[in-house]
This record gives sequence, C-alpha cells and structure tokens, in this order.
Amino acid sequence: MNQGFQQFLKHWFKTSAGLAIFNQEKQLIDKYIENLFGYFLVQLGCVSTENLTQNSRISSKLLVDDTVAPDFVQQKGIYWVQAELHFLPIGQDKADVVILPHTLETVDDPYYLLRRVDNMLLPEGHIVLTGFNPIACMPFRLKYFSKLTGFKKAKFRRANRIKEWLEVLG
Repeated sequence: MNQGFQQFLKHWFKTSAGLAIFNQEKQLIDKYIENLFGYFLVQLGCVSTENLTQNSRISSKLLVDDTVAPDFVQQKGIYWVQAELHFLPIGQDKADVVILPHTLETVDDPYYLLRRVDNMLLPEGHIVLTGFNPIACMPFRLKYFSKLTGFKKAKFRRANRIKEWLEVLG
C-alpha cells in the first residue's frame, strides 16, 4: 500500500480545499449507503478521521487499514483490523458492502484488490469507490501539487479502466 499518498490525503482533507472535496465525497457516500441493506460492511483504507460508514444501516462495520489507531475506530462504532490490503483477512461471500475511499490510488495492483473485493462480496453486494479522475484534475495537479511528494505517489487510474475491470469481474 502506498502510505505516502494515503498520508497526504489525511492531511490535505483537513485544508479548506481538501475539506470541500472530502465533504462532497462524504455526502455522495452517505446518500448511496443509507439505503443499502446487509449485515456486514467493510471499508478498505482510511483517508480521514471522519466516519464514512455512519449513515449506513448495516450494524457490523469493519475498517481494514495498516495505519489507523484502534482507539479512534472503536469510538466511532467500527471494528478495526490492522492488515495490508493485499492480504485481506475476510473470506469469500462475507461482505454486503465494501467501501474503497481512494484505495485504488494507493495500491500497487488495483485489479488484484478488486478481484479480492469481488471474492469477499456476497452475490448481490455493492462496491462504493471514490477516486480522482486523472484527466480532469490534471491542471489542478500541475498548479497546486507539482511539488508535493505525497501526491506524486498516487497511482491514478482512468474511470473507464476501472469500469472495464468491474465489468470483467461481473
């Protein structure tokens, strides 16, 4: 996992520009997950101190990350597992919803992670993805982030490529 970009996002989402984008993402996630039913929700990766799962009706929530402090997670009503994302400790057909907040941008092999997520999802499960569009944010990247090493470590993928991967997985 690319902790450089993940740590960058944790700090950047606290700035005024980053917080505005994060709040928009959180509103979209909240709107989408509030009506999803199930028994087990998994969030892979953590880019903020905000609870991205709080609007979910699902009672069992798990955050898998290699850097989050357990005391933060437990106070938010989420169980926490410290693990590398390429060694996910979740079995086949176990999760109803999996949230990936900018997670595909932090892993070396995003298609491998999506295969693992597909494996852990129940047949009618849902994947919730957030990420930056590398083409649309190019001027923003050049103007504001060209000197920030954490942002340079991101592994951006086009939305069409991710859509193709998801179609292959079914």
